[in-house]
Amino acid sequence: MLKEKIEDLFKPFYMKEKLFNMLKKNGQFIRQDSTLGYLYSLSIGVSSGKEIKVEVALQPGKQISILNAAVCELQITA
Repeated sequence: MLKEKIEDLFKPFYMKEKLFNMLKKNGQFIRQDSTLGYLYSLSIGVSSGKEIKVEVALQPGKQISILNAAVCELQITA
């Protein structure tokens, strides 16, 4: 359900561009997959000690696919 809401939010072209820019600045590389492309993890929102994290696949030509979305406890690192 959350994944579908995130996909709807980033469906317009200008929002995909925004997601791409967020990915360039704050995305954490996970691994490269032969079919999906480059896999990244990205935090797209923080509120009340929780964050929304998405896993995205980036393919050549800036094609972005949202693979997973979850609400997680905010992890504070020293």
